Amino acid sequence: MTSSVYSETAFNIAIKGKSPTIPQSVEIDLTNSCNQDCSYCNTADFRAKTPDQTKIHHYHKLIEQLVKWGYTSGNGSVKTITFVGGGEPTVRKGYEYVVEQAIDSGFLTSIVTNGSYLDRLSNLPDETIKQLSWVGIDIDSGDPNVYESVRRSKTKGLYDKVKDNVRWLTSINNRVDVKVLLHPETVSYESLSKTFEYGKVVGARMLYFRIAVLKDGIFIPPESTYKIIEDLSLKFGVKAKVNKTRLISRNYKKCHALFMLPVFCSDGNVYMCCENRGNPNFSLGSWVDGDFWEKWGEQEHKKMYNDIDVKLCQPCRPHVHNIKVEESLVNHDYHQELFL
Repeated sequence: MTSSVYSETAFNIAIKGKSPTIPQSVEIDLTNSCNQDCSYCNTADFRAKTPDQTKIHHYHKLIEQLVKWGYTSGNGSVKTITFVGGGEPTVRKGYEYVVEQAIDSGFLTSIVTNGSYLDRLSNLPDETIKQLSWVGIDIDSGDPNVYESVRRSKTKGLYDKVKDNVRWLTSINNRVDVKVLLHPETVSYESLSKTFEYGKVVGARMLYFRIAVLKDGIFIPPESTYKIIEDLSLKFGVKAKVNKTRLISRNYKKCHALFMLPVFCSDGNVYMCCENRGNPNFSLGSWVDGDFWEKWGEQEHKKMYNDIDVKLCQPCRPHVHNIKVEESLVNHDYHQELFL
């Protein structure tokens, strides 16, 4: 989601007495299961304690509800769905048909995945696969040894299978990016060189690098890393983007994203914070059989916003958007009117 969309939403939530709009973007966790045990995973404890409480038909019903949500409220509508997080979305049997339904329902549909069962998308028509807005495939390193050291696959042969799956998908859809974490084990010249070679072989549109958030804080890559990436991009003819937004200082005291990116989790609950799956303080209840839809933008939701202490948070994916929203609120003098 772009910062302009977040800003538009911020203006709406900032006007005194007006309920927040329906979020334009949502995330859906298809499962809490995963066939890897990445060393940096921020949902490992949650996944270990929380088995799936959903069935595949719940997701088909959810897509139908997301279509209706905006129409029934008359206050905006969901436009983008990303299947991500919790566990590995492609291990859920039948996930491809939920993806198909989202696309056929008119949503801009994306998948963030380790790529292990992307081949199940072959059950769909090529024309449907072509309509995927974006697929981000986490490999972290093109070096198979570093890949396994960081991602710790639970099944053998995953590196090669993923590589084949990515090559197949890029032959149909040209909006496929390979995602790489700048992590202590992945920033050597040898690892980065093999990663660019990997990107070229599989036909990725781009290598997308992002900063690792580890248990002891943000990993700051050596300054030489960025020059190496630039040089290798030219050498292999593969585009590269480095996302450094997690290094930008926080200028906000509230998390505006609590109204902008709900996560429909496979434990059956919806969470307002992408980093707090399983935390009841960030949930509006069940999306499967509860009254979540009626709670959106109401008192419980606003209290969550007012009570959060972002000083306790690591910079997360919506971090940069929070920065932009805060600037918009201050510049337009809305800040003092939030939920008075």
